[in-house]
Formats: sequence, structure tokens, C-alpha cells
Amino acid sequence: MFTRKFIAIAAGAVLAAGGAVGAVTASAANAGTCVVQGSVTTSPGPQGTSAATSTDAFAFNATTITCEGTSAVSGTWANVTANGNADGTAPGTHETCAEGQGGGNITGGTNTATGVNLTTSPFTFNRVGAAVVVHGTLNTSAGLSATFTAHLSFVPQSGGCFPLGSGPTTASMTGTANIVSTS
Repeated sequence: MFTRKFIAIAAGAVLAAGGAVGAVTASAANAGTCVVQGSVTTSPGPQGTSAATSTDAFAFNATTITCEGTSAVSGTWANVTANGNADGTAPGTHETCAEGQGGGNITGGTNTATGVNLTTSPFTFNRVGAAVVVHGTLNTSAGLSATFTAHLSFVPQSGGCFPLGSGPTTASMTGTANIVSTS
């Protein structure tokens, strides 16, 4: 569930999304580093110690990715959006507050300096507790692509994974991502 929280860059999620855009082609062991800040909501979501009743859906909320490095990954990506699904780590199980895995797509975001947009960018994630690892690709409207690995924290703020909460979980999603290559 909180995997999506990132994951988002993702990052999935997220992150992933932010680190991708630029205007140059390069390839390196580390073509840039990004900071991801935002939140994610999962639904229906696990409830305390009980697993979700079905595959969770997640979406990023108010996510920003700021990258430094080569021009291909530099800048601040605002309004980064992503969505996807999460399940448990064992076959046939559903996500819990303690673990989950899944994938999704970064679906939007804009570089505040260049106006370049993020386009559909796939990612996968694995979450254990609050630690989320995201692997993915960032694609831009400028025709650029970047692969990334992100390490995010999923910290419930409300909902079923928040103490004494119930319903969909909203969690803060913060961390860093390394851009491993761009093209």
C-alpha cells in the first residue's frame, strides 16, 4: 500500500518521475540525484493488522521531484501524478501495513523551468514497513528517457495504517532517487 506511496516514482515513483526529464542524452553509473516529496493514498487499503480485502489502488498527491546532475535530469518537477496497484509479497495475498509490492505509471508532471512534461512512465516497487524501493523509467514529452532507483519512506498520516485509523491510507512519501542512465 505505501509502496505506491512511492513509489511512485516511483517513483515511484515517483521520484522516478522527477528525475527523468531534461534535454540531453547521457549514460553513466549515476546521471543525477533527485529528492522526492509528496504523499500517496491507497484504497481500499489494509486496516491495522488485517490485509487489504482486494488489490489496492494508489495515487500520488501533491508530489514534487527536484533533481540535480546532468541537464537531462536537472530541475524541479511539480504536480507529479502517478497511479497503480499493490498486493502482498506472497502469491495470492493482499498488501498489509507491514509489506506490499506492485507497480504503476507516472502519468504527469511539469519541469517548472523548461515546461517539459513527464509522460507515461512505468515503475515497480517493493515495500517492507516504511521502506520502499522503486525501480522505473521516466519518459518526457521532449523524447528523453531515464532509468532510476528510488529509496522512499512511507509514513501513514491517516487511514487504516495510521494508529486507530480506518479507511483508505494517506501517507507522506519522501526520499531520494538515483538516475542510473538517460537517453
